[in-house]
Amino acid sequence: MHIRDLVELAARIAVSTSSAGAHPAHDPKGRSIQTYWSAARCRADRWIRAIRRQGELILRGENSSLDAWRNFQPLFQEILAGELVTRLVAAASAAYDARREQAEFESVARSVFIAHLEVRSKVLQLLLTGERQGVTAAKQLNDLRRRIERWTDLLLAHMVPAISVHDFAFEPNRAADFADDLRSGGTFDEQHLARELLFSSFRGSLLSHLTAVSPNADLNESIGRSLVALFGDSRAETDGESDWLSRISRMTDDAQEMLDEIEAMEVG
Repeated sequence: MHIRDLVELAARIAVSTSSAGAHPAHDPKGRSIQTYWSAARCRADRWIRAIRRQGELILRGENSSLDAWRNFQPLFQEILAGELVTRLVAAASAAYDARREQAEFESVARSVFIAHLEVRSKVLQLLLTGERQGVTAAKQLNDLRRRIERWTDLLLAHMVPAISVHDFAFEPNRAADFADDLRSGGTFDEQHLARELLFSSFRGSLLSHLTAVSPNADLNESIGRSLVALFGDSRAETDGESDWLSRISRMTDDAQEMLDEIEAMEVG
């Protein structure tokens, strides 16, 4: 699964949290949350190894660092865009646990989020070095990073009625301002139109910039399937989320086979 599809899936989960409740379809203590955690952990390990392999070229500023940047661009796009996913999933899991008044899903989702922050710090260090070297790719990635951060805060604003998003936002004050704008309400038809316009803008201003091939499409697919199992809800049908989740669900084989593959990766 391309990181672009995973990002849109997370966005739909976030937007449906307040209106449809985003109630997980299965118990979060089951295989779905295990798959999410395992796949995310394997993906973070791959990211760190890849950064370690080629990061030294960039930090030394050698001529070959330009080749390193070309090789890095797909990886950096995946990491930067993937952070939108981990932040939104952590917030959605907090909303779920708050409704249930139980600590089931949030702790696992937060651990994935925290692990992502560690990788993010390495990426930001390299982006800063790249901009100092005048590398065009570094500037483009920084522009993408700013787009992702703004969209993350906007999508988190949809969850403000359910939880405080302070811990998950890049800029909590910006997320709060977005939430104030969303409170204006409107009729059902107006809200539906606003949501369609939101996703149209989302695709044009962010998803269209995720052009590189995702280097970890297999693990993105496992993460996507686990999120479909956890947050797929027939009550989201009115806004199109159900069709999207169903389409993503049909993109892969049986979930048990994927879990077996993840476990085999861990053994390896």
